[in-house]
Amino acid sequence: MVMKKTGRAAAALTAALLTVSFVPGGMPAVLQADSAVEAIALTATTVWNNEYTENYEQLLDLHYDKVQLAAREKEKHAGLVASFNTMNEEIEAEAVQMHDELLPDAKQMKSEYSEYFFHFFYEANAIVSRADSAYTSLRYSFSHFAGGVHGSSWSKSYNFRSDTGERLAVADVVTDEAALQNAVRSELNEHFSYLTGMDNFDSISPSDYIWTIGRDRMHVYFDVYTLGSYAEGPQDVIISFSEYPELFPEQVKQVSDSYAEGPGGVYTIFNEDLNGDGSLDELNVRVNYGGEEYSYTGLDVSVGEQQLSVDLYCSDMKSYLVHKDGRVFVYCELTEDSDYREIYVVEVTGGSPVLRGCVDLGFLCDFDEDIGGYAIELLTAPDSLHLQTRTDICGTSGIHAAYKVGEDGLPVMTDAWFSYAADKTIKAKSDIEATKVDQNGTASGSVTIRAGEGVVPVRTDDETWVDLRLTDGTLCRMTVDRQEWPVKLNGTAQDDLFDNIMYAG
Repeated sequence: MVMKKTGRAAAALTAALLTVSFVPGGMPAVLQADSAVEAIALTATTVWNNEYTENYEQLLDLHYDKVQLAAREKEKHAGLVASFNTMNEEIEAEAVQMHDELLPDAKQMKSEYSEYFFHFFYEANAIVSRADSAYTSLRYSFSHFAGGVHGSSWSKSYNFRSDTGERLAVADVVTDEAALQNAVRSELNEHFSYLTGMDNFDSISPSDYIWTIGRDRMHVYFDVYTLGSYAEGPQDVIISFSEYPELFPEQVKQVSDSYAEGPGGVYTIFNEDLNGDGSLDELNVRVNYGGEEYSYTGLDVSVGEQQLSVDLYCSDMKSYLVHKDGRVFVYCELTEDSDYREIYVVEVTGGSPVLRGCVDLGFLCDFDEDIGGYAIELLTAPDSLHLQTRTDICGTSGIHAAYKVGEDGLPVMTDAWFSYAADKTIKAKSDIEATKVDQNGTASGSVTIRAGEGVVPVRTDDETWVDLRLTDGTLCRMTVDRQEWPVKLNGTAQDDLFDNIMYAG
């Protein structure tokens, strides 16, 4: 793992507004840490369906997220897997319908107003508020542009019991809907007093709210034009467990010690009590526009006048707020050229951003049969996250391992080795002597890889050894020397030992 001070990274089209809270030194008294409540790992697949003219001028930028459980979670939460499948089908059907509506209009506008045309877009981004063995709650943030002065945006929420996958209603997580309505009205009057459409508020039943449940609060979302003008924007109303303790049943307040929320995009605002004074601090996480589409230079993390700036280049960013053992960190995963990824870790405990480091890792991308595509792991479980990187041992390959968020905020590997992400067969040019090992990596004699035999790299520490699987299933180990190019296996350049070794630039 290589630590860096600066790097290159990535950009998303939509900034997601996340609101979370934290009290340094521990959790609010109203919350109860429950060892039986564990964070669960989720994944997201972004499906793209862009359209272009014959001259490769963009007409439509359309993409949407499909969310599912990580493979290691599915057996424990079969009902939630089924509910996510239903949710994904709904999100996909809406995207297909939007594609079919937008494309003809985009073609017509392009032909009539080519000089002034800006491509249409539609996106549906998933933001997770809570994912544990009790509740799973997420919001889809939709953005849409079809010509005109400005685009539009709206939200939709999905809330489930994690044990059964049952979709939840507001009444399942509050003790009194009328009291919830009064609480929302009070928060709107205090924090959004400028709204010109509050006359509409009483006509909205709590059962029709767009809402999510977090670790220490409920969010109630009002879309543009619901309570005010376009200029007044959407509203994210926070109903805190600590301010309204009687409103939420005890089972809702049983939480995990460590958790994370997100992802946010290239500009995200987290509202968090970082210094323990009881009020929310505005935590801004952004990458700076570099002058070209999907080009960003510089990472800024700020709390009030306290700002951390890091020079870098990226084309996309996803950010997460991570709570771990009484400390708060921001994880920024940056996508760079050739889909290379890095994670910057910034501590914000106390309200002063401090860069803890940068690692050459990204969240695991693996094929998901339920989704039918490659899914990238979301950071929802700080004690159980799977990360990946690249290696040049036996050719350019993706390798991955289990990690947890460490005491200093940086990811700490918990697996004994990296596993190769895909089977790639390389062929021995001549007989090669290697050390036979068992599944645990214990040496048990020697073995000969015969000339012409195809072997598959299966695991490595990415520094000193690599294990290969022979055609009969036997595992054997070869030493690795990466001090200079090319990589040496058992003291000989790997290209001199094997055919079919491929490299990526």
